[in-house]
Amino acid sequence: MQKIKTWDTVIVTTGQYKGKTAKIVKVNDKGVYLEGLNIKKRAKKGQWYIDVHHAINYSNVQFWDGNKASKVAISIGDDKKKVRVVKKTGELIK
Repeated sequence: MQKIKTWDTVIVTTGQYKGKTAKIVKVNDKGVYLEGLNIKKRAKKGQWYIDVHHAINYSNVQFWDGNKASKVAISIGDDKKKVRVVKKTGELIK
C-alpha cells in the first residue's frame, strides 16, 4: 500500500517550489506530478508550444494535513484492513 496517493494534498519541502502546497495528479515510479507545479513548455511538431508536467521525487514532498506537514503510517483498521493514518494525530486518511 502506498503512503502517498493520487489527490492527496502535499507540501514541497525542497527545490524551486519549496513551501508550496498542491494536489497530486499522478503517481508513478519517477515521482509525483503536482497540479499546477513543475510545468514546462515544450515545442511539438505541427503545433506551437504545449505544457508538460514533470515529476517531483517522492523525497521532496510531504503529506499536508491542513495546517502542518506530517508523516503517513499504515496500520490495521477495525475491519482488519490496512488504512493510512497521520502519524502525529492518529487521524485516518480518506
